[in-house]
Amino acid sequence: MVLTHHHWDHTWGLAAWDAPATAHRRCAEAMAAEATLPWSHEELRRRIAAQPLLGPSYRARARAVDDFGELRLVAPDTVFDDRLTVTAGGATVELAHVGGGHAHGSSVVRVPAAGVLFLGDAYYPPPHHLRRPGDGPDLELAASLLGPDVEWWVEGHDVPRTRAEAEAALRAAGSATG
Repeated sequence: MVLTHHHWDHTWGLAAWDAPATAHRRCAEAMAAEATLPWSHEELRRRIAAQPLLGPSYRARARAVDDFGELRLVAPDTVFDDRLTVTAGGATVELAHVGGGHAHGSSVVRVPAAGVLFLGDAYYPPPHHLRRPGDGPDLELAASLLGPDVEWWVEGHDVPRTRAEAEAALRAAGSATG
């Protein structure tokens, strides 16, 4: 498993997989800090009352977890700083830290032999509670990742796209924000 960033919707299910996981150091540090928090439905309500902008994220967590007593947050087994190449089962994957406004520990995953790039949420805008006027997708980062070797573009919250579809989506996003 590769954890592309620390946000709960990308990490909280890791314990269910019983598989080794890898993440960037900043992602692992943020996950460790989050694992120390007293997660419960009451705690989520308290945090929303104290900081209403956290509402969308925390209400989603409340809907996703029926019993926080059963929630088990686990740390990644392997941590890297800039880049890491892993070969397993005959496949080589390249992990690269890209950071970005969505999460400072964001990484992307390339599978060169298959022409696939997994982006996670790397170029998405900052989370709702951290967003400022004018924040949008980081189209410069996205364009820099769409190298000539990418045949498939797989985002964290969208359908896989061919290279041509990804280029068109980025052009459309650029004209919508510019």
